[in-house]
Amino acid sequence: MKYGKIIVLGLIGTLVVTIGVLRIVTASHMVYSSEISEDGYVVKMYQNRANIPSRREVYVNANTENRSIIDSGLIFSGDTFDDTFDDRQPQKFWLRPDIFAFGSFRESGIDSLEIENMGHNVLDYVFIQTQNDRFIIFDLQPKAKRRIQFNYDGVLSVQSRSSTGEKFGKAVTGDEKDKPEKTVFLVRISNTGTAIDSTKYRIRETDCCFYRW
Repeated sequence: MKYGKIIVLGLIGTLVVTIGVLRIVTASHMVYSSEISEDGYVVKMYQNRANIPSRREVYVNANTENRSIIDSGLIFSGDTFDDTFDDRQPQKFWLRPDIFAFGSFRESGIDSLEIENMGHNVLDYVFIQTQNDRFIIFDLQPKAKRRIQFNYDGVLSVQSRSSTGEKFGKAVTGDEKDKPEKTVFLVRISNTGTAIDSTKYRIRETDCCFYRW
């Protein structure tokens, strides 16, 4: 009986320690908070180590004073053998009051991205991803357009959510050796989906997206 009690107490102790470790591991902490943009948006980023100590995940939240726009959108995942989020996405800034940008931005933008909301509803967000850089457009009104200078690096993906809750996403790729300098990409988001085109560069649809929201 004595040894049985010792074994039981040992198992209970192990369980308590395990629960404590998991609580520490799953705890998230804020790694970045933007200034409030002139349009009243705030972007915050949180790191969560999930249930594996070596695993790192970073999520983004965005809101105004009285409205949540993005809740826990995954923007990075990796382990101890990968670069950290700040290594890969060192720059974070407001490109304009309704467009937040984060990424490496190793070169000045030589390509252009034109985004148009062709639907009847406001787009709560439009999330644009290349391999190195990210952009979030907030509250794109019907018939409104935004133009962004960026560097196409082989893949371009676009995800959006309308004010009525519909989500759309598409990604394209193409052979970089065939890409003309200063390529223009056209993104048209309608009530039924997303179209991405380029007038002088042959692109094809690929699996969407780097991080799905």
